[in-house]
Amino acid sequence: MNKRIAASLFTLVLLVGGCSENTKEADVTTEKPIETTEVEESDNAQVEYTDWEGNYVFIDDEIEGTLTIFDQQEAEFTVLLSAEKKDWENTLLAEEKFEGKGTAENDLAAITVTDKDCAGELSLNGSEVTVELNGTECDKNLNLSGVYKKIAAEKPELFSINDGKIYINGLTFADTPATTKAFWGNPDPDNSTADDVHLLDETVHTYAEDGMQITYYQHKLYAMTVEADKEDLAKITKAFPGEHYKDSNSDTELFHMEDNDHLLIYRSEESGAEQSEFLLIPVDGNFKHAVDSGIYVPVRE
Repeated sequence: MNKRIAASLFTLVLLVGGCSENTKEADVTTEKPIETTEVEESDNAQVEYTDWEGNYVFIDDEIEGTLTIFDQQEAEFTVLLSAEKKDWENTLLAEEKFEGKGTAENDLAAITVTDKDCAGELSLNGSEVTVELNGTECDKNLNLSGVYKKIAAEKPELFSINDGKIYINGLTFADTPATTKAFWGNPDPDNSTADDVHLLDETVHTYAEDGMQITYYQHKLYAMTVEADKEDLAKITKAFPGEHYKDSNSDTELFHMEDNDHLLIYRSEESGAEQSEFLLIPVDGNFKHAVDSGIYVPVRE
């Protein structure tokens, strides 16, 4: 992600209801469990060796890891584990890469890492593999034990409302990077932060192929943009249960949930955005002032 794009997010945030230092603490601190597709418990007798094959993503907030299982030949396979951890400036803090051989028996497997004192046990449950590594050289820099998940081909819908909260691409405020990975996988490798970030624990993750950019504060989502078009706008306009406003000075449209102050903004290239997009941010005094002063005009159907 280039820094200019990230910076534009923060500029917009400051201009229209942005994610400022006045952001309510509840918006960025509420824990929310990772949402993953429920799968039935596997029947050992029905697990095929080929069920293990594929690419998996590490469900972790700080470590961007992958697990690949390939070269399946009956009960034996090759396994590749790789991961890295970066700080808020996108500086590499640590990385690991393991390659080894595994032997599977139904939904359980044992692996041995090549040329390292490292071995492990794997368990398969539907789309998830749980990894437990043991040995003096298994986790010299990063702990790679945990849950790895295949990313489903079917993605969450663009817009939904659940318990009065706005969800965009299956995500809402206070979701963590691990929650995002469960739906979308690892972010692009060139993650970066905006040039004018004022807090060291703000980070920006980009999913360019999916037209999505997410800003986290202390690993909690508090702003995101996603590409959209007029057809998407029409669908949300029809389905949105809260207050709908239009900017009297541009074609920007705003959707406000009064109970929790979630704000969804639609901007197009005509109104200064680099692309037509939705921006999800929490409301602050700037939005309320614009409503009170008549800049944002209520839309009455």
